[in-house]
Amino acid sequence: MSTIADFEFNAAPLSAGVILVTQAIRYDFNADDVSRQLQSLVEEARRVIPEDLNQDQQLEVLIELFYRTWGFGGAGGIYRLSDAIWLDKVLASRQGTPVSLGVIFLHIAHQLDLPLMPVIFPTQLIMRADWLDEEMWLINPINGDTLSEHILHVWLKGNLGVTAEIEDDDWKKLRITSSSEECSTPSKPR
Repeated sequence: MSTIADFEFNAAPLSAGVILVTQAIRYDFNADDVSRQLQSLVEEARRVIPEDLNQDQQLEVLIELFYRTWGFGGAGGIYRLSDAIWLDKVLASRQGTPVSLGVIFLHIAHQLDLPLMPVIFPTQLIMRADWLDEEMWLINPINGDTLSEHILHVWLKGNLGVTAEIEDDDWKKLRITSSSEECSTPSKPR
């Protein structure tokens, strides 16, 4: 794998960037093992998800598989934060943060050619699917639940204060890219 300085973060899957950065931080991180585990999840998803379903139905099956069958979800109880953020630890425990779970879920979705992208929302990472019919589907990476505008408004107010709002223009301006570094966020309180 390349060095961080040479890595094209905007051109690579989010998971590849996370693996590369983790290798630079942790001497005990086994990137090959994590890549094998991710590939194993992709292969199992391919076996389980019927190809003849449309993309939104495939995404529904993947959500069921990831959160219900495989048991991925938010870390609960008493835990070490590092165990919930490092991909190798999350793959072993099946418990993580919105970012770590999102990275794993997005990796699988992209391998299945599902149009899912990360969105940096002020409270946490969320996942967004944009369909050909211009419908937007926002998903909570902690549990796979669909996020409504109401829930996002509540999260925003709880995080930034009661005057925080998501304006209609914010929804239109929300840019989605393959790099979390370039994702934009809704307006802050005025």
